[in-house]
Amino acid sequence: MMRLLLCVAGICALVAVGCAKTGASGRQPVSGKVTLKGAPLDNGSIQFMPSDARGQFGGGAVITNGEYSIPQSKGMPIGKYKVVISAGDASQVPPLAEGEMPGESGPPLEERIPPEFNVNSEQFVDVTADKENVFNFDIP
Repeated sequence: MMRLLLCVAGICALVAVGCAKTGASGRQPVSGKVTLKGAPLDNGSIQFMPSDARGQFGGGAVITNGEYSIPQSKGMPIGKYKVVISAGDASQVPPLAEGEMPGESGPPLEERIPPEFNVNSEQFVDVTADKENVFNFDIP
């Protein structure tokens, strides 16, 4: 009986160690810069979507002054990801009228990012554990 308990405990320990590699500690931080027509993208968003259906989750971040960062605690598992960058044209937003509440929905903003970096993204990155995951994008 004691041997059985020791075997079960050993198997549980191995499973726990194996799970730790794919848990929070298996996540990788990701960061980089985004330029649009040679200048830092003032604001936008970047999404990393798994390129396969293995149940991995993606990640995303806000782009501010041409930079984005995803910390390790919210990072992504090792793998290949499709990159989607989006930035609406904030100059289209009319000023608030007197008495109007901010945040009310209006028409969608015109997308400033070309389709090959957005809805028809052709951008892919490989997140790895053996190098820094810094991905820069220069959008023409």
